[in-house]
Amino acid sequence: MDSIAKEREMNRYTPVPSFEDLRRGFLATADITFEFQTSARGTAKGAGEMARSIETAAYWTERDAEIEADAREEAAFAASDEGQLIAAQRRLAVVTSDYAAYTAADRAAAIEAIAVIQRRMQEALDADWTRERTMERRAAWNAAVQNPANRTPDGKTVLVGKIVNALGFTVDELKAAVARHGL
Repeated sequence: MDSIAKEREMNRYTPVPSFEDLRRGFLATADITFEFQTSARGTAKGAGEMARSIETAAYWTERDAEIEADAREEAAFAASDEGQLIAAQRRLAVVTSDYAAYTAADRAAAIEAIAVIQRRMQEALDADWTRERTMERRAAWNAAVQNPANRTPDGKTVLVGKIVNALGFTVDELKAAVARHGL
């Protein structure tokens, strides 16, 4: 048996065709199926279950909608106070990192932009967290913590994430408002 025949015998269970097979048109006549594929979302599916096949128009329609939704979400965040604050902080980092390219006036302007955004955010926070509203939210938080539905089955651990999702504010926000109003 020559070396090519030995190699073919050893590799006969591998699906990779040899150069000679390719030259003879192996791929044009072979019935190749894949038993395992991964969808665009990274979930494993069988070959017949590819609901999100990249070759379908439905896939690309759905993907375009996802891209547009992501772009709208990013634009909304960039327009929000948080997004503007992050952008201003990045600008300050750039301005302070390169003293040769930027002047002291540029640095002062970046610091002032951050201060303006932070004042605006604080004003919105003060308008939302009035003394009366803070007392109401504190009572709602305390009631939620005491509620057995917001605890693990053994009753020892409070499910804080569940309470935050239900009430719409975090315990840190509540603590800050309580401290600000001296309650």
